[in-house]
Amino acid sequence: MTPKRVATPAALPLIRIHIVTWAVVVACGLLAVFSISAWPLIIFCVVGVAAIIRQRSTTTFGIAASILLHLAAVAVLIQLAPLTRLPLALTVSVCLVLEGLVVGFVISRFARWPGRQSLLALARYSLFFVTPIIASVVMTFSLLIGRSGVAWAMGNDSPANVSSARILFADGGVNSRLHFNGSPEPHSLLTVVAGPGRWTVSSWDLLAYDISAYAQLWFLLIVATAALSALVAKQAMPQRSPLWFGIVSANAIALVPLTWFVAGYSILFGFFNATLSVVILLCSWLVARGQSVSPGIRLSALGMASLALLATWGPLAIIPVALGIHALWQFICSARSAQTHARRRFWIPGAVFAVSATYIALVTVPDLLSSASALGNDGGIMTLSPRIVGLSAAVLIVTAAIYSMVERSPRLFIDSFLVTLLGAGALAFLVFQRRAQPDLWGYYPVKFAWIMMTIFGIVSLSIILALVARVRYRGLIFGGIASVMALGIGVAIASIPDIRARVFDALPLLAVAGIPSPHPADPAARFMMRNKEDGVNTIAVNALTPTEDGFINLWLFQMEPLKNNLDVRIFAYGLDANNTSQVCTAISKLTPPVRILTSEAGLRERLVAQCPSEIVDIVAPSR
Repeated sequence: MTPKRVATPAALPLIRIHIVTWAVVVACGLLAVFSISAWPLIIFCVVGVAAIIRQRSTTTFGIAASILLHLAAVAVLIQLAPLTRLPLALTVSVCLVLEGLVVGFVISRFARWPGRQSLLALARYSLFFVTPIIASVVMTFSLLIGRSGVAWAMGNDSPANVSSARILFADGGVNSRLHFNGSPEPHSLLTVVAGPGRWTVSSWDLLAYDISAYAQLWFLLIVATAALSALVAKQAMPQRSPLWFGIVSANAIALVPLTWFVAGYSILFGFFNATLSVVILLCSWLVARGQSVSPGIRLSALGMASLALLATWGPLAIIPVALGIHALWQFICSARSAQTHARRRFWIPGAVFAVSATYIALVTVPDLLSSASALGNDGGIMTLSPRIVGLSAAVLIVTAAIYSMVERSPRLFIDSFLVTLLGAGALAFLVFQRRAQPDLWGYYPVKFAWIMMTIFGIVSLSIILALVARVRYRGLIFGGIASVMALGIGVAIASIPDIRARVFDALPLLAVAGIPSPHPADPAARFMMRNKEDGVNTIAVNALTPTEDGFINLWLFQMEPLKNNLDVRIFAYGLDANNTSQVCTAISKLTPPVRILTSEAGLRERLVAQCPSEIVDIVAPSR
């Protein structure tokens, strides 16, 4: 008779980690499927893949590469999803759950129960992220006490972002024959967040569900820019620099993307794709600077970054290409000297190159041919002097040159020079697209330059602090930190528009969290979401104040794009409720049924007198 096996004490930690891993996977999957929250499963997958990559690289590289891998996967998935002929929400949910199972299985094979040293190392590592952690805690607490709403994420371009995601849900993915979408990645990410459990949401709650998912995703991406900026600063620090200096520097640099110049402008103009672009570019810089990682793996990660940027905002895809030139040269040299059995490692870069080339041929080139002229259009944008852009590029080149001389290695200077050179080429291309406009320096060139200035600023400040860390005298170190922080604070305050001249607004996330007062549009946002039934065209006519009605109609006229003509969107940007003829015209362009939200007692008689043929449902909205 075979004796019964008994778990030895040494095997107990491994058994416990198996149980915990699968418990986490199952719990996250249930939360996503039953529409409680997809975030636990998404975070588990991203962190889990980062832990797997870390086994053959570094923690910093693992985090950045995991983010890039998932963003590239989303870009490909959303293009292939229509082939399944399944609802997109179901496709996304199945993919998330399957990835969670695979990641859980792989992690359970190598994970061990953390010991005291591992926990201490994790605690030390978390000190580099105090700034993004505080931002997350403040926002979460503000939401729990009802101080913050979602109106902060609902301005300008935001209705178009949510509407585009809803079109993806309706089409089952990207279907260019039905609806053109040249930059589907931001909207695709929203479908990943809002997809799991979407089928359990009622038609009266669906708009609130989508907007809430959009605000959560955007806030998480803003926090991610802060965390990745801290990693850029940490990565730049010399190995022998004091721990406290690295922690202070990382958290100081993490404030840069939270300032008005970065987060404030993106929120003001609804530039959700700009925040996502900054995340991808910071990840690209981190993987390119991963010196201990093989060039083939770095090249693969940068290829995924280019793919993600092609689906986010195409002109920026040149930056990972610039960062990959040095890795490509190293890869070619290693390929020449590699033995036959070692060349098996080259299948990863080859696969990434094949996928990227296919995406460019089948998606990017057709989109560019059909919409290249749109890059010359105008739009709402901040004022940005070309001289300031050139100055920021010059600062990066000079600081990188000094750092390279101190380190006696030209790699940082080469990367910075190539990024600046190819970035200038992309900027010149965007300027050329405006050759028919009276002003060459317009919407797309300014937006591109603004995003590049953000990256230049983060990298330049990190390099300066890394140089300060080499100073032996503590007084000079403190002076260097104070000077850099004073410079950063001055630039942050100077970038605040005149219409928001308070110094308090230098960190717009405080306003997002409802500090010192809730967002003024929060009541109108709650009113709209409470009275909008999905699938029913709705208009606000003298429902609240004229300003609040304008905010509500900005969203209502864009939330049923599959049912209405494109020219109906003109009313989203200005509907005169007292102009009965204009209201009747708007109603006639909407597909019935049309519901009007109003507090005006005589509105029905006024409409019947001028547009009796239009059948509408006029209701007194719930407040």
